[in-house]
Amino acid sequence: MLERAGARLRAGGYPHTLLQGDAFVLPFAEQRFDLVFTLKFVRHFQLADRARLYAQIRRVLRPGGAFVMDAQNRAVSLPHRQRMGLDRYKIYDVLYAPGELESELEAAGFRPVRVEGMLKHFAVQQQLNRLRRIGLTGVARTLIRGLEWLPSTAPSTWMVLSEMRT
Repeated sequence: MLERAGARLRAGGYPHTLLQGDAFVLPFAEQRFDLVFTLKFVRHFQLADRARLYAQIRRVLRPGGAFVMDAQNRAVSLPHRQRMGLDRYKIYDVLYAPGELESELEAAGFRPVRVEGMLKHFAVQQQLNRLRRIGLTGVARTLIRGLEWLPSTAPSTWMVLSEMRT
C-alpha cells in the first residue's frame, strides 16, 4: 500500500513522506500535529484498543488539534450485514447508534464538533450501484452522488470531526 501511495504521490508531484508504524505506539513527538485523520481504521478495534488509539492520537495532537474518523451506523449497517450473511464480515467493525460515538470520543478527551452523514440513502444507492454491471458506471456515479445532496436521518456512515479537549 505504501509503494502504491508513494507512486501516486510522486506522479502527482506532491511532496510526501510515508511511514510504516504501529498506531498503538506512534513514532512521533508529542503535540506534533494539528490534524489526525483515520478512515476505516479505529472502528476495527474493540473498545479497550480504541481507547489506546485515542490516547496516542491525543498525545500527538497539538492543543486544540482536530481528529476526524468514520463510524458505521448500526441501524443501517447491521440489517444489511444480516441480509448478506454475518459470516461474510470477517473483520470486526464496531457499529454505533446515534450519540454513542460522540460519548465515546468525549470519554477519550475529545469534543465532537460536527457529525456528517455519508451514503445517506444506502439502500437506494446500493441498488443504483448495480447499473455499473451493465456498463452504466457514469449514470450510477451521478445518481449516487446526487442522492448525497438530499437530507437523511439514517446514513450508512458518519464522518466525525472532533477537537482535542485541553
